[in-house]
Order: sequence, then C-alpha cells, then structure tokens
Amino acid sequence: MRLSNRLLAESSVIIVSLILCLNMSYMADFTGFSSVITAFFTGVAIGQTNVWKKL
Repeated sequence: MRLSNRLLAESSVIIVSLILCLNMSYMADFTGFSSVITAFFTGVAIGQTNVWKKL
C-alpha cells in the first residue's frame, strides 16, 4: 500500500487494491487454486491494513 501513497490520484488506493486482488487471482488460477478464494483472502489482507477505511 506504500505504492498508493506515492501516486497523486485520490483513488490510487482503490486502484492498487484492485490490481493486487486481480493479480493474486490470476496467480491462483495459474497454479490451480480457485481464483475466488484468493481474491477473498486478498480482500481480507487489505482489510487488516490501515487503508481499509479509504476503500
């Protein structure tokens, strides 16, 4: 999430979170795991950070 602090757009946290979620989903699909489950776990991981209030 430090990357979103460097960007100047107000919605950079949302963009970085979405990219992270889609990237993890793609990697899970590539390795044979369910992409929905990993997207959920990525959302849970983002929810544990301090930036979840901005989402």
